[in-house]
Amino acid sequence: MAEDKNYKYNGLPFKGPLYFFKDSDSSDKKPKIDYNTNVKVFDSTDEEDMLKLGKIYTEARRGIVKIEDTAKQYDEKTGGWKVYLVWTNRFYTSPDK
Repeated sequence: MAEDKNYKYNGLPFKGPLYFFKDSDSSDKKPKIDYNTNVKVFDSTDEEDMLKLGKIYTEARRGIVKIEDTAKQYDEKTGGWKVYLVWTNRFYTSPDK
């Protein structure tokens, strides 16, 4: 079965092959929540970095990701800020995973 990158289950992204779940399915047949932790240093002078950072914070407000740790440091060379961020994506996946 094909994957749909825009598919959501209970408000969170779903990763994996799509199939139909029934309310009567046992818990071992229902989607499982999974996590993916990311670490990145963003540069405030880089437009692409700032768009990605904004998207992460928007997803955090929606409950899709959780901000785990953050720090910032001024970079005299670029005149901008370096933003260290650790965030965790939450998503559902197939119980077969």
